[in-house]
Amino acid sequence: MRRLTAALSVVFAVALAGCLDLDEEYSLNPDGSGKVKIKCALAPMRFSAGKKSPEELLKSDVRETLEKCEGVDAWTDVSAVQRDDGKIAFSGTAYFKDFSRLRLNILGMSSSMSKTAVVREGDAMTVTVTPEQRGEAPAEPAKLTEEQIQGKIQEERRKYLQSRPMIETFLKEAKIATRFNLPGAIGEMNNFKKTGDRGIELRLDGAAFLAAVDGLMKDDAFLRRSVESGRDLDKAGPPMDDQLMEKLFGQKGAIRAATKGALAPLFDYEAEAGKAREGMPELIAKYGAAPVAVAPPAGAAFKSVQVAGVQWVHAADEERGISPFSKGKPSFSVAITAELGGSALAVKSGKLLKAVSDDGQDLLPKGDFEREISFPRLSEDKTAITFDVALALPGPKAAGLKELSGTLTYLVADKTIDVDLGIAAFTKGAKGKAHDAEIEKAESGDDSAELAIKIALGLDAISSIEFYDEAGAKLTAVRQGYSSSGDESTIEFAIRGKLPKKGRIVAKLWDAPKTYEATFTVSNVDLLGRPKK
Repeated sequence: MRRLTAALSVVFAVALAGCLDLDEEYSLNPDGSGKVKIKCALAPMRFSAGKKSPEELLKSDVRETLEKCEGVDAWTDVSAVQRDDGKIAFSGTAYFKDFSRLRLNILGMSSSMSKTAVVREGDAMTVTVTPEQRGEAPAEPAKLTEEQIQGKIQEERRKYLQSRPMIETFLKEAKIATRFNLPGAIGEMNNFKKTGDRGIELRLDGAAFLAAVDGLMKDDAFLRRSVESGRDLDKAGPPMDDQLMEKLFGQKGAIRAATKGALAPLFDYEAEAGKAREGMPELIAKYGAAPVAVAPPAGAAFKSVQVAGVQWVHAADEERGISPFSKGKPSFSVAITAELGGSALAVKSGKLLKAVSDDGQDLLPKGDFEREISFPRLSEDKTAITFDVALALPGPKAAGLKELSGTLTYLVADKTIDVDLGIAAFTKGAKGKAHDAEIEKAESGDDSAELAIKIALGLDAISSIEFYDEAGAKLTAVRQGYSSSGDESTIEFAIRGKLPKKGRIVAKLWDAPKTYEATFTVSNVDLLGRPKK
């Protein structure tokens, strides 16, 4: 599909980024702590299944969910089943101490919590869902003639009608429900539906939503207002005004609800979350630790290089909505696998240097940026690099590729060194003496604790981090989640037992990692990537 229609892009910003069968039920306490019961069915996003069995893939998907959800104190009642239609049915309950820090990532799909706010205002708690506004109209839009306005309105309708069949396919099974159980009686409410004295719900059904979009695209006044404002509907979507809110959710104005009267906890957070924390080691053991490379380090050359696949679109028309493989124009792409002959820590970059067909045609993209290899990926066992290259279209006389070559840059190491980060106290804000290490979070219960370490190193430079008490005894710690950008990483850990007041933290860092730039070459293959006989 060339693009999401204007209204379609908005509703998915309000709801979820990709999950089309979801049920969430939040129970909130006055201090912002709470729990969410999740039921979700979707096809997880995977670059490659490799040789893993369905059971191994299922465990891996759940493990990533447990690691990547931010702001979760503990999980319980976690279950995942592979359905006959290929989707995974996931369910579980997540406890969180602060709703504002909650970022759910279920089976690779992110939820909308970054756009949902729960705020305590005096004796009231408010829940607000703010639709994402994609771009703004120019301050001084161009003046259009009536003929130009009518032309743009008709163009928007034409584009929508062209893409509608695919949109309908995408939406026909969409069911999204989010409920909130609040710690006080429901007072003011807009665009939510009341489900009880303390309950509200926001529900989206694909068929009903499509009908609302159809109505908007038939509305001359709505389209005229959008066109006259100068908004780029392709990129920004329509203005989030009262008319659009009423079409999508039933009422004009914001999606908002507030309590009235006294607030009281819905449940004993520490009693329930504490029990869930006790079960976390067993849960983590069930779904396994992240795999690590066991092969010796790779050298400065590839063991083998082969074409893994080819995608050739020779008939496409973006303006008419003819987009095979989501390509709006003719294209020719080749997927390549380069075997390292050992393990690597990370693949950094790549560049295409030569691409020639067997009839002598230069297939190398013209621009430098187009010759960069985007998103080269390291295999899960860290012994191969997979990547795609986009080439110019071969001419009618071409029967194959004479040569396709370039370079890949990757990082290798086989030894680690222990670096004491110089942190002596397990308290939030404690700073170390090495690599600007700092404890960002230190929360301890009777039987378990949570610790988050910020460190001025890229994640690829760190093999592991270990924790010791004041007497030198090693603490049992499991990495739960992380974030990393450039030369700064934040890593979260669950620690078994009560967190000691003092101790030390040791980072095992890769010693003298080597950066290799190796040349890859594929030669004498046909246009399907098969070796010529």
